[in-house]
Amino acid sequence: MSFEFGRPIYLFLLLLVVPILWTSLKSRVDLPAWRLWLATGLRCLSVVCLVLALAGLKKSLPADRMTVLFLVDRSLSVGSQALPWAENYVDQARQGMGKNDRFGVLVFGEQTSLELGPAHHQAVSRFTAQVGRDGSDLATAIRFACANFPADAARRIVLLSDGNETTGQATREAEMAAGLGVEVWTVAMPVPSGAEFLVEEVDVPGRPAVDSPYDVKITLGASRAGHGFLSLRRNGQVIARQKVDLQEGRNVFLVPQRAPEPGVYAYTATLEVESDTNASNNKAEGIAMVAGPRQLLYVHGGASPAGPIPDLLRASGLRVKVVSAGELPGDLPGWQAYQAVVFDNVSAFEVSPRQLEWIAALTRELGVGFAMLGGGDSYGVGGYLNTPVAEVLPVELDIRKKKKTALVSLAMAIDKSGSMGVGEGGIDNMALAREGAIAAASVLTEYDQVGVVGFDEAAKWVVPMGPAKNKKAIAARIGSLRAGGGTDLYPAFRQCLAALDKTNTPLKHLIVLSDGAVAPADYDGLLRQCVEKKITVSAVAVGQGADVKFLSELAQKGGGRAYYTDSGHTLPRIFTRDTVIAARAAFSEKPFQAEVVDTHPILAGFHAASAPALGGYNLTSERGAPAQLLLAGPKGDPLLAVGRHGLGKTVAWTSDNGSRWAHPWADWPDFAVLVTQSLRYLLPDAETGGLQARLERGDGGRVALDASIPSAGEGDLTARLIAPDGTTSEVHLDQTAPTRFAGDFQPDQPGNWIVHLADRNSGKTLTRVWNVPYSPEHRRLGTDTRRLQAIATAGQGKFEATPGEVFAPPAHPTKLGQPIWSSLVLCALLCLPVEVAVRRV
Repeated sequence: MSFEFGRPIYLFLLLLVVPILWTSLKSRVDLPAWRLWLATGLRCLSVVCLVLALAGLKKSLPADRMTVLFLVDRSLSVGSQALPWAENYVDQARQGMGKNDRFGVLVFGEQTSLELGPAHHQAVSRFTAQVGRDGSDLATAIRFACANFPADAARRIVLLSDGNETTGQATREAEMAAGLGVEVWTVAMPVPSGAEFLVEEVDVPGRPAVDSPYDVKITLGASRAGHGFLSLRRNGQVIARQKVDLQEGRNVFLVPQRAPEPGVYAYTATLEVESDTNASNNKAEGIAMVAGPRQLLYVHGGASPAGPIPDLLRASGLRVKVVSAGELPGDLPGWQAYQAVVFDNVSAFEVSPRQLEWIAALTRELGVGFAMLGGGDSYGVGGYLNTPVAEVLPVELDIRKKKKTALVSLAMAIDKSGSMGVGEGGIDNMALAREGAIAAASVLTEYDQVGVVGFDEAAKWVVPMGPAKNKKAIAARIGSLRAGGGTDLYPAFRQCLAALDKTNTPLKHLIVLSDGAVAPADYDGLLRQCVEKKITVSAVAVGQGADVKFLSELAQKGGGRAYYTDSGHTLPRIFTRDTVIAARAAFSEKPFQAEVVDTHPILAGFHAASAPALGGYNLTSERGAPAQLLLAGPKGDPLLAVGRHGLGKTVAWTSDNGSRWAHPWADWPDFAVLVTQSLRYLLPDAETGGLQARLERGDGGRVALDASIPSAGEGDLTARLIAPDGTTSEVHLDQTAPTRFAGDFQPDQPGNWIVHLADRNSGKTLTRVWNVPYSPEHRRLGTDTRRLQAIATAGQGKFEATPGEVFAPPAHPTKLGQPIWSSLVLCALLCLPVEVAVRRV
């Protein structure tokens, strides 16, 4: 037996014994010498015990028990038979346990989850813990296991995997585990034995010139020789299809191409093979962005025509592409053909949440200009409040926080029946309804009133009618709504009506949401009361099971608006839109004269004094610097404002395109001047040459970025990334030579990634697109035996252990530190009364 200290730094406190001895030596207490020194010894003993306890004194004893944690790979690369094999392996190993041994099971893929905690389990059942299967993070699994070991036994990890790693460095983590006294053993799992073919990469030049020849390089991988058909599509059209004979390993094919005109060209290669283990990796894409004159994307709402503005822009020499909201690009590279985007009376309901994220990211990170024109489906009434685009605009949409408007009382009756739970596609309508109700409450001021009733067979106030002051508390209460039960709207409707009737605000509004059939009741009687008491009612029908006819009639008779959606994702925007309209904060349709507020180059040649009256505008409020208000309407409301969002320029015109509110301006010459100069202002400086970048696929799914920037000067650079979902991040580039920079990044989702470089000295920019066709998990072929051997070596463990060896004694006997601080403290406490007795008795 030996001893060790957990916190040896505290041993310096033993020096306290010296002054105790010195004091006793000089003491003049009238005690016999033996009693004085006995008391002194007891005092010194108590101090020594306390110091040793603080220093973490432990007895070091040989470990007489073993704890084994099995790490089971559940990633897609191990196939469907791996899990039953792992369950059988663990069950066989369990039979070799000693009476004091324990084991546990963790499953891992993209994440790690605890299946069985360390214990003396008597049986092994099916492993059911769920983890993301599109990746293999062996390193995190090893680290997670080390954190779950008890401290009173020898510790061993048994990793059951194919060794294919997509994230992290498992070898380094195993080495660190060994340093902590944890052995890491590895066992190769059986993997699918069939042939595997995949499209590894589609490589195209980043920015080829118009009508210049270039090659599309397609790299195919094969685990064995075979044959199949390779097809290549350009922007969805098949341009090549050929039979290919594949050799084991990599196979490269070149397809000559020319780009007839500027734009974005998406090349998609698809491999068709009869006997293939995994079809998820048989398609990949490459993007070529062919440079040309700058182009503006003009988007009009589905319910309104484009109007005269595109023709005015073309007459001024601009290249303009006109599309409806339903024709917007469906992926990030599709937006790269345009240097500015104009939304003309486009409702947020016509644009997907991801497209809204893309617009914000492209403006902020790449300098793409963005403008919004007004109309009955634009700005706040268009559902843009609390969306990413709202942050881009140079005006504020939430006008009720800055302007005095009529107070409103808002009641919401939310269906929380069982059908509002998670439905098809994994969409939780209840969660989105909660989000919508919270969004509606956020529109209100502290002087407004809000109340929320949740209903199934019964109705219950979740937020009693009261001031909309404490938004956090209101959100927390709404967040307590949970789906379950039937559907009976009538009691909820009646309670909301009674609560609204007791309020004294000028505006009173009720929003009803339901996704199912509504039981018959005297709703006409309640609606007559609503009309008498000047309470408006809107209704939202969710999904195909909703009683759309009834809810539409409810809204029509209640003087509100009817909404139908088959996607819960639009609920927050529906709630905010309806609240904005109900609060009369949507638009003004009273004639007014435009007033010049500030000077700006885009107002050159514009003469406000001779301008006809405008018929209306969307209500917004001034954002403040750095945004600039140029033209104003009544009460200083914004009419024309400009600003910046990140690198991009932005414009807000709150009247319309000349079809209704601005119709008096349509034939006025200065309108053409104002429109063309405002929208030309959006365009960034043309991308200039001189910058070069090369992207290459690295190990573990990482992407290496090598850039040449002639005038960059000294110091490192940063590249900006836009992920397929619109989120942004940065890549640090180290300077490797006077004009060379290098870095890498780990894409964490499949799709097209935008990589943007900017030279801070010259202002030049460069944009590239990198396609991640599928998770790196689908790129691996077979078992990585070398990696598994390296992990076992680094972890001082064994490779390919049999089940019978798993609970064998450790190769290096483990000693366990048994804390004895409690005994030391007890000894110190006992010494004190004895010392007192020696001195007094």
